Amino acid sequence: MGFGGIPGDVYGNGTPQKYDPTFKGPIYDRGCTDIICCVLLVLAIAGYVVVGIVAWSYGDPRKVIYPTDSRGQFCGQQGTPNEYVAVLPSRW
Repeated sequence: MGFGGIPGDVYGNGTPQKYDPTFKGPIYDRGCTDIICCVLLVLAIAGYVVVGIVAWSYGDPRKVIYPTDSRGQFCGQQGTPNEYVAVLPSRW
């Protein structure tokens, strides 16, 4: 007896199937079902790449890499008014 007095295994799933040598399985009936999702994922990744390229080419990459002060001037870069100044202003 199975679970709760019902014939079958312990979990009440019923009796197991007998071996059938002619059974081919679900392999022949399968197909790719996520093509639309894959296409959308590739388009999203391509969109992120395009946005990154446009931002890098029209923007100023130094604003991402180097710190700025409260007035937006780069700190410690050659050719800027704050060339010899640390990140914080001297009056702090």
